[in-house]
Amino acid sequence: MVQSSNERVTIKKIRERLDRPSNFIANYRRRLLDDQIIKATSYGEVAFTLPFFKEYVLQQYRFEQEMDY
Repeated sequence: MVQSSNERVTIKKIRERLDRPSNFIANYRRRLLDDQIIKATSYGEVAFTLPFFKEYVLQQYRFEQEMDY
């Protein structure tokens, strides 16, 4: 979801990007929905619920990449 240029991402794109089966994606989708990290925006689409969460995840990823050196 973070790598998408759109705020809303289709489950299909996530599944293709991760190259995982539908049941794997569905389990994590449910967990993130239950924890209110993401929300269903329309059928088959999700988006982050927390403001600036996408930017936070990107920042953490970059930080961890720098720490690996």
